[in-house]
Amino acid sequence: MALTDHSSAASGVESGPSDGSAWSSRCLDVTRWSAIAVAVCAPVSTALTSLCAGIMLLAWLLSGRAHHQLAQALRIPAGRALALFLLVAATGLLYGVADPRTRLDEFISWRRLAYALPLLCLFWAPLWKWRFVKAFVAMAAIGMAASYLSAMGWIPAKSGQDPGILLQNHATQGITFALCLLCTLHWARTAGTRMRWGLLALAVALVANIILVTPARSGYLALTVALMAWAWSLAGWRRVMLASTLIVTAMAGAYLASPVMRERVDVAVNEVLQADSAPRLTSMGARVLFYRTAWELIQQRPLLGYGAGGFGVEYTRIVTQRHTDWRSTPSSDPHNIYLMLLVSHGVVGLLAFGGFLYMAVRHAPRDTFGWIGIGSLLMISATSLFSSHFRTFPEGHLIGMFIGAMLATRAVPDR
Repeated sequence: MALTDHSSAASGVESGPSDGSAWSSRCLDVTRWSAIAVAVCAPVSTALTSLCAGIMLLAWLLSGRAHHQLAQALRIPAGRALALFLLVAATGLLYGVADPRTRLDEFISWRRLAYALPLLCLFWAPLWKWRFVKAFVAMAAIGMAASYLSAMGWIPAKSGQDPGILLQNHATQGITFALCLLCTLHWARTAGTRMRWGLLALAVALVANIILVTPARSGYLALTVALMAWAWSLAGWRRVMLASTLIVTAMAGAYLASPVMRERVDVAVNEVLQADSAPRLTSMGARVLFYRTAWELIQQRPLLGYGAGGFGVEYTRIVTQRHTDWRSTPSSDPHNIYLMLLVSHGVVGLLAFGGFLYMAVRHAPRDTFGWIGIGSLLMISATSLFSSHFRTFPEGHLIGMFIGAMLATRAVPDR
């Protein structure tokens, strides 16, 4: 049945089965605004993000439409795949080496991604998608301007952070600005001439900040992937390899031109090369140990893994038995979401997660918002090779909101 551009469609009010009450509609609008607030607050404040997420869930439940929303989300391929992955993750509560509390804590950390489920049906209207994009771009633009002022010494830096870092941390700031760049570039394609030039100027300023001011290796990778995803939307599969080559070449030039970027990358390379002889704990040196140990654990239990929370228990057991220096430091996270899944849930868990990523990208709308959703998902998938950004607080909330809002579509109407 074709959709018509009536006022209900323009405002994002559902026309599916409901009691038609004004209360339900208001609650769903509060849910949408709260989701937008979560995305805006996640890079800035943990407390505000938690508050907005709580309001979002409460309003959704009070709407009386939660069961209908979930049923509709399961009609969407990405929603079904996400629900299947969460079900597989939940099975990790039933077995393994970790105590029940640790298992529960690790499973609950996936709630940030689970937030996408109700949003997949709430944000199908372009009006709400635009509200989401514009609010996020406004927040990031203000943060970027403040970052430049901090780097110049005009306003104080955040306590414990380098000058220019005013968001949660340098990694969050780099990823936030890369997400904003993705939104800005796609917005510029549909904007009027004057607005387009303003958006392109903002895009240039964002790229410059990531390269010259924000010393985040995650930000550099997120920037590269964001540009590749944008090039994919413009050129398609046939030319994306050429475009990607040009982007990687440009990033190599940025490395040579930016002392900040060059220092951060060189430090990472040296830490990896000196991991076995390092006298102290280093960021990349620790990752080398995480990856080696995780691979040992995966080989011992490849199919179902050690259950939720299993990595922390087994990793700590191994390193405390083998080492007495910094290598004996416990850790509950291998800083690679894919290794984490393999250790905790085995090949079954990784396949379920990979299936979700594939279905989300494969069935995403090929419009402005769909491409933003694809780009954000690819971006976090890439940075999660060196972290667990699908589960960390700011990045996890960001990707949950972006997936839910940007990939939302109208589900097949009830028969």
